Amino acid sequence: MGTARASSFAVALLASVGVPGALFYAVFVFECFLRPRGRPGSLEADIAVATRNGYVGLLVGDLLVGPVIDQGFFFCMLAALAATIRPRTSRVPGPVPFATGARI
Repeated sequence: MGTARASSFAVALLASVGVPGALFYAVFVFECFLRPRGRPGSLEADIAVATRNGYVGLLVGDLLVGPVIDQGFFFCMLAALAATIRPRTSRVPGPVPFATGARI
């Protein structure tokens, strides 16, 4: 097959997976950033902000000087957290109304 020696991660990504793969990667990156963070100050929002900040820092470094497509385990863990953290959508259920009397 051969190898690709590139000057940055963007060039290495295009050389390794082509335009369709680079587009799918771009969709994944944007999906990580477009997810709602949840209520400010909540645990989910704080985790989402921290993982996104770490993810962006590593991604920018790779885009500038990363000559290989392998981004490492820490990057993958941050990307996984950034993609899966979602705010809570359900609240604690309230009490069940108590029905009195018999119904016939």
